[in-house]
Amino acid sequence: MLRSRSFVPLLLVPFLAPGCRGPAASSDAEARSPATPDAHQILWQRDLDQALALAHAEDRALFIAVNMDGESASDRIVQEEYRDARFVADTRPFVCLVASVFRHNPRDYDEHGRRIPCPRLGECTCGEHIALEPILYERFLKDGERVAPRHAVVLVDGKKAWDLSLAFDLRDIDRELATTARAERERRGELGGDVPALDWEGLAARRDARGRAALEERLARVPDEATLVRALGAVASHGDAGAADALRLVVARLSELSPDAREHFLATVHALKLERAVAFELRDRLRELDPLPGGADPAEPELLPLLAELGGSEPSLRSMLLACRALVGYGDPARDALALVLAREELGVADARSGQLGGAFDLRAALGAARSVTRDAREPLPRAAPARDAMPETSELERTLAELEPALAEAHDDAELQAHFGKASLDLGRRRLEAQRRDVQGLFEDAETNLARALAARPGETEWWIERARAAYFRTRYAYEAEYGRRAFACASRLGGNLPDERELGRGSPLDPSANEPAIEALRWIGDGDARLLGERAGKDPAAELGGALEGLRALGCVAASPFANAQDWLSFASLAGALGLWREEFAIARAGVERFPAAPELRAYLNNALWNGGRFEQAPFVADELADAHAELADAWWFAGQAWLLAGEHARRLERPTRALGDYGRSRARFERCEALKPDYAATCETEIALGWLGQGLAAARAERRDDAAECLVSSAALHAPLVGVADGLGYDVLDLVDKICEWRASGASPVDALALAARLAELQPQEPFWPVALCDSMLREALRADGRNPVRAMRDTVDAAGKPIRMLLGLPDDEGDAYMRVTVALARRALPFATSDEDKKSIAQADTIWAERNLERERLDGVAEALKEAAPLCNVAPPAPGADLTALRAKAAELRVLLGEARPRWREGR
Repeated sequence: MLRSRSFVPLLLVPFLAPGCRGPAASSDAEARSPATPDAHQILWQRDLDQALALAHAEDRALFIAVNMDGESASDRIVQEEYRDARFVADTRPFVCLVASVFRHNPRDYDEHGRRIPCPRLGECTCGEHIALEPILYERFLKDGERVAPRHAVVLVDGKKAWDLSLAFDLRDIDRELATTARAERERRGELGGDVPALDWEGLAARRDARGRAALEERLARVPDEATLVRALGAVASHGDAGAADALRLVVARLSELSPDAREHFLATVHALKLERAVAFELRDRLRELDPLPGGADPAEPELLPLLAELGGSEPSLRSMLLACRALVGYGDPARDALALVLAREELGVADARSGQLGGAFDLRAALGAARSVTRDAREPLPRAAPARDAMPETSELERTLAELEPALAEAHDDAELQAHFGKASLDLGRRRLEAQRRDVQGLFEDAETNLARALAARPGETEWWIERARAAYFRTRYAYEAEYGRRAFACASRLGGNLPDERELGRGSPLDPSANEPAIEALRWIGDGDARLLGERAGKDPAAELGGALEGLRALGCVAASPFANAQDWLSFASLAGALGLWREEFAIARAGVERFPAAPELRAYLNNALWNGGRFEQAPFVADELADAHAELADAWWFAGQAWLLAGEHARRLERPTRALGDYGRSRARFERCEALKPDYAATCETEIALGWLGQGLAAARAERRDDAAECLVSSAALHAPLVGVADGLGYDVLDLVDKICEWRASGASPVDALALAARLAELQPQEPFWPVALCDSMLREALRADGRNPVRAMRDTVDAAGKPIRMLLGLPDDEGDAYMRVTVALARRALPFATSDEDKKSIAQADTIWAERNLERERLDGVAEALKEAAPLCNVAPPAPGADLTALRAKAAELRVLLGEARPRWREGR
């Protein structure tokens, strides 16, 4: 049963904001009432069905936006248009939907059930804009390229008023939106976006995102249970499926409610037919990580019976209940929950199976034993063990089998020969599998046949059972793999057919197999077989499913705790818990594994992934720092701490917190420097990571409108001479993106950074390197063409779409602003010319010269045209224009070069 506690208003419970280690103050966005929407925030709706219902009910058109990360136009639209009060005001007449496939928050709800709006787009959650992306394309946008940014307005009759996916001037979107917004206002009059002060019934009846947010905020602030009961009654009478987010807030506090309030909550869930949705919310609450994750203790196991009542028939939820029953920490609530799901006979058989396997697994005891082994080890871990995976080369194995075959024919009952032949067949099959040959199955079958015969004669041979388990694995017979592992364990241990008791690990008792290496190896095969059978057992015989989970956890837990465990053993143990839906336990296991092997990259990556999946990635650098402090003289520990702060910087940028990212990158740098001081052999890798950190810091500074600082970061990165070309960070940005963001024109105007001066500083660091002047040249060329695009004087011109296909559209004509950018572009190209050796670099220089010539020839100007074409021609292996060539000849030469260079555009970069 749920424990009843004194009632506490939901919003008064302190919570940890990302990156904070104590109670967080409410932000302006959190403090602002949904009844007064932010003038700089578009009111995105949560899903298409509700948006269409709202559009129909209020006779409103749809405004659809598609965005992406790592693309300059999308970044500018988010930062400028979507935050501009005038643009936002022009979206108010519409029902607005936004799509993006990129996740920015690791989770959509906090531990109190409150929505966490996407930090990039606002209003909707990341899960909502991700879910909308395929739906919006299929429903409204499949007549065009699947590109971003893309914006469209769909009128009430279902026709599109406009659809823009290639805007050289972002103001084109502003103008189209303003025109249709004015027309919509005139058609039906203004419709305010504010939510009036309504009673509970009125709020529960709202179907727009603002109305739902108002209901959720008011529900989070209820002062007492009587008010909560009234609110639940209103939601039951007037709510719909979209009320699940409101009920999520109550789920977060269920254990504190009285039985009467819980009954009203359940009545509301049943009235709205939200049993399945609430059951999954209960599941997520049970497995979510704590604000400061670490312990393996379950959270609120008393919620398990309620989960069973609402959704226990759902196969995945039933599997989780069985997994909880396999662990000591969930205790009686897990059995009570299964009693609501299983027939009495099924429950009795499952209990009996648990008893046969030694009862529920005590994870706390297993991890405690593991930490004792780690702490008390007098020799490096893992302890030395036979290299059973070692195999002779293919030729030697083929020779061995050729020699054994006649001997076995003469002595076909010789168990030793049979085992030897079986082992050689198994190893040869594995060697051929490594070589990607297909003729392996017969060898694995030969291995099984001969090992079976050998063991029939001598069933007490532990090593032969282990090799037979290995053969079963390669034959994908996982039930046999586990069974042969059990037989091997029975031979190797003093426990007969019983599994070890994790409470005896490390105590040196006769029942402790942790010092018995063959027994540990046997347990690996048991656990691996059970893990691979999870999917096959799910939803079928509950006793078999419970037994597999329990046996697998106990076997792999004993292996991990032993001194023979390696990093892969800890990964196997953690991943089994994760596959069972036990995320808290998965993180606790991964954390203990990293404590044992602080230098194991695979365990570090798994730990970070567990934090991300559990919605607590903000804690990754603090966890890494704690581990570094515990291993202060271990360079690897400081390297991983540096990497964790590097990832934290990326995460802060993902959350649109560039100022915080600046500090994170600084902390990362300090830790890599500490690592390098401890182990000079790591200098190269540390300097590469520091260079990446400077790039990330530069991108954060550029986002914070500190582009002079961003340029300094670029110079600092270049000074390290690290190989960063083509390397993207966790957000998909690379060094060329930083160059672009330093140089780009924004709504605030041109960049304050002098590209020629920046090129000169970079040349001092890398005098004969063409990369930097070519990169700056390419970026300034992009800005020149964009400047033309902003020119209101336009004509139909040839260009390419986002996929590089030729199209014709209205484009701005060359103007003085574009000319200014082009002069810098050509000057940068000439800086690169003496050092350019690659065809791509030569093409970039020739492109700059040819575009400069073309834009002048178009206006019948000869300003530097002959010089530019003379420079470009040899780069394309054609003759230069003749001395004194006239306008006609120069145009012909420019046309010849254009054929060779392709479209007049910067260098093609995927997604840019």
